[in-house]
This record gives sequence, structure tokens and C-alpha cells, in this order.
Amino acid sequence: MTREQYILATQQNNLPRSENAQLYPVGIYGWRKRCLYFFVLLLLVTMIVNLAMTIWILKVMNFTVVSTTMILHLLLWVQRQSSSIVFIDLIKSYSS
Repeated sequence: MTREQYILATQQNNLPRSENAQLYPVGIYGWRKRCLYFFVLLLLVTMIVNLAMTIWILKVMNFTVVSTTMILHLLLWVQRQSSSIVFIDLIKSYSS
């Protein structure tokens, strides 16, 4: 807290106050709270279903560390081959 904030917070306020002033509650109440809880619950359920389906797919497809490494190498090889094909086509287009 800065010095100015402290001084303003500790000064006496000479403004007139009404004794019947309504206090407004701070926070989320009513349908907004229920809607917020619903969306949080929906997000949680979606995350759990997504994780469960991912694990199920990994089990059904019999993925192991070796098989995923082989798939990764295959994808990298395909990417390398496709980029070289694009490069060769680019050279051919400039030379003709």
C-alpha cells in the first residue's frame, strides 16, 4: 500500500451517511452461479471423457513406445520426402 492510499484510507470521512443504506452483496448469486457451476462441471466431464477415450484408443491399437517411435520416424520420413518433392518441383518450374 502506498503512502497516499494509506492516508486516504485512514482519513475520517465527513460525508453524511444514511443509517438505512442497503448493503449490496458481493459475489455471484442465483442463476449465474448455477450456470457457472454447470459449465465447470461440463468442462470437467469433457476432460475425463477425452482422457478415457485416449487411453482406450491406445489400448485398442496396441501402442507401445517402440510402435510410436516407428510411427514418428515414418511421419518424419514422409515430411522429408514431400519437402524434397516440392523443392524439386520448384526448381523445375524456375528452369522451364
